[in-house]
Amino acid sequence: MIPGKDTPRSSLWVRVTPRSATDRVTSWDGETLALKVKAPPVEGKANEACRDLLASYLGLPRSKVRLLDGAAARRKRFELTGLTVETLRIKLARDFPLELE
Repeated sequence: MIPGKDTPRSSLWVRVTPRSATDRVTSWDGETLALKVKAPPVEGKANEACRDLLASYLGLPRSKVRLLDGAAARRKRFELTGLTVETLRIKLARDFPLELE
């Protein structure tokens, strides 16, 4: 399939804590996924670690995860090619069920 307008895409906001002991996904609040990465926020190393972690966690090739916003911020937005918004929400809801008020 050639990437185009028919290719499923979604975007995801993440909050990153660099220089952590491990690379891991820690929580989901319904809008933002929290990540911890070992890499320091220097020369894009934490951004690349986030990209790698998201690709692994979501089962996507690394090339399908692209940083859209927040290269120098803790809050970042990634584009996920080949993953629908619905599939993303199902995955996150399964791993991080939200409590209803």
